Amino acid sequence: MDRNSWEVFESVFSDKFLQTSSEVHSLVSNESVICIGLRNGIIQIYDLDTEEQYDLKGHNSTINALCLDGLRLISGGQDSNIIFWDLENRIQEASLPAHVGVITSLSLYNGILYSSGVDCKMNSWNINSIEKTGEVIFESFVCSMKISDGSIFVGLEDGNVEVFDMNLNKMKTFCGHLDAVWCIDCFADIMVTCSYDGTIRLWDIQSTNGRVIGEHDGVVNKVAIFDPSTAGIPLIISVGSDCLVKLWALDNLKETIEFHTAAVSSLAVFDMYFITGGFDNKVRIWSLLNLIKQKTLIRASDNIVDFVPVSNTQIATVEKGSIFVNSSLFIESNMISAVSVSDDGKILIVSEGSAIKWLDLATKKEINSINIGESSNSLISLGDELFILTENFTFKFSQQKGLENLMPGGKSLDINSRYIAKSSEKLDLYDKFLNKLGENQGKYLSIMFSKNAEVLYAATESSIVLLSLPGLLKLCEIQSFRSFKHMKGNGQGNLACYGKYLCLIPQYEIEKQIMLPD
Repeated sequence: MDRNSWEVFESVFSDKFLQTSSEVHSLVSNESVICIGLRNGIIQIYDLDTEEQYDLKGHNSTINALCLDGLRLISGGQDSNIIFWDLENRIQEASLPAHVGVITSLSLYNGILYSSGVDCKMNSWNINSIEKTGEVIFESFVCSMKISDGSIFVGLEDGNVEVFDMNLNKMKTFCGHLDAVWCIDCFADIMVTCSYDGTIRLWDIQSTNGRVIGEHDGVVNKVAIFDPSTAGIPLIISVGSDCLVKLWALDNLKETIEFHTAAVSSLAVFDMYFITGGFDNKVRIWSLLNLIKQKTLIRASDNIVDFVPVSNTQIATVEKGSIFVNSSLFIESNMISAVSVSDDGKILIVSEGSAIKWLDLATKKEINSINIGESSNSLISLGDELFILTENFTFKFSQQKGLENLMPGGKSLDINSRYIAKSSEKLDLYDKFLNKLGENQGKYLSIMFSKNAEVLYAATESSIVLLSLPGLLKLCEIQSFRSFKHMKGNGQGNLACYGKYLCLIPQYEIEKQIMLPD
């Protein structure tokens, strides 16, 4: 595979992260730009092709709404104004006072701009003449709008959604939310809404029947429904004041993402990626291809320190110094730091304090024990040999030769039939006879060989780096919101833990061969 192919592969799987100068209150994007509306009244523009960033200044307070019309951007703020921008020349075209008070949303359809505000009005405007063409007055604040299939869906502060035709004639009302409807999206005959009441509702547009499918701990700020599979199997994404991003099927929660450190306020969705923005001054571009291939297997009650698959259906994890199997307490302690399992899956090997213990999995009885003088970061069982990694030493233990000191210690270790890789302040690669083959100056949290022994995965705080073997040359870097502390392979694929979660991650070296053959 050539370098250009690796770069394409990297861009397909990678996430991106942007820092903003103020809290994010709105965003909109197309295939060329991301436009970010900030609390300080600035619109930050990010060019997806050149990665150039620049600012547009015209509002004097928070920007709540944005919409794009090709190279024309339209913004609405708490200053009651709508501003039209020429993105190609980076200039302001026009400004008009559109509402009395805060503008809450903007939608564009067939040359007509629809705006809403806390003055209980929805207005329509000709975007060429910038003249008002219509008005609807409601009994409560208008919080959100969505135009879909020739209908205008309007979310109100009283919890209702009212539907109008394009001539502003009212057609029907959806009732169910207990508080303001912050966002609306549609897919085929399905409408999804989110609310200040903390819930996400799914509706049949024809019958107006609806049901709650999920919730956030606090306000649900934005929601979107789309079909990345193009097979009629939609996904729903929601973001909330609880700092979380959630992915839903039509009937259950699929994934919870912890990245933002303050309320997530904004969301934009595309075929294979989506964008979130929050009050933590961060915007994240998520690779959906990367994300949907990561499946959470275990949600632990505490941070997972280490883990090992003990069978096709069971995984042992180290949490709070104890051993859990599939989240059920198996061995209670407060000193266990690492775990491994024998090749036949019958013996569990644990590092408890400075002791290494062999335990019968069926009876939990201790079979053998040795003392190595300090706790372990990692245990790897290969046949009759056990490799032990501590901060200071790397040991090999066998019944024949006892405990052997192989080399200095480190943070992460992986071994296969050809290589030994160890990460500490740098990454070192050895053959099975301990002859050094190379090194890489990167500082990695964890490392893992691919199944075909051609690639080494190396995890940083925010990415997985793919390194060639034996040269340890960087092939590509897959950005990820997850910081993988441990990675291990088994029959299910590649497993990794981060915080309280254990998940299945993509086998990148296999997928790149399928997607991007030489």
